[in-house]
Amino acid sequence: ARELEQQAEAWLPPSNPCELPLADYAEIPIIDLARWREAQQCGDSESEEAERQRAAQLLRRASEEVGFYYLSNHGLSNLVLDRLFEASRSFHSLPTQEKLRYEMDSCGCAPKGTGYLPVANSKLPARTKANMNASFIVKREARPR
Repeated sequence: ARELEQQAEAWLPPSNPCELPLADYAEIPIIDLARWREAQQCGDSESEEAERQRAAQLLRRASEEVGFYYLSNHGLSNLVLDRLFEASRSFHSLPTQEKLRYEMDSCGCAPKGTGYLPVANSKLPARTKANMNASFIVKREARPR
């Protein structure tokens, strides 16, 4: 984790964002959670753990190599997804100064690494391909193992 923080601190956004290579839709991984959810529903704890590990490995690889991904068969209802997109539209339509009140690592949001990231930010580690969009990172504290 410290290595990622050092990469983020060392990375400077380009003076011309058009110089960043963009990921093509075909390069964005699709991570299908159907097998994990199926194992959960069957109560097969060994298969569930194996599928959870497989999904975690795919998520990590996608996050490190591409920076984003699609999730399929995640189990979220259309109602939840509609509310999520509406909340996102509502937040991102706010004036920039209002959004900056929630900027990552300066808003008092917990855990560390949560909050608003404006376009061409330098908080995330450098990648060979970048998406030039604002975002709001949400995560939860890791649960005890």
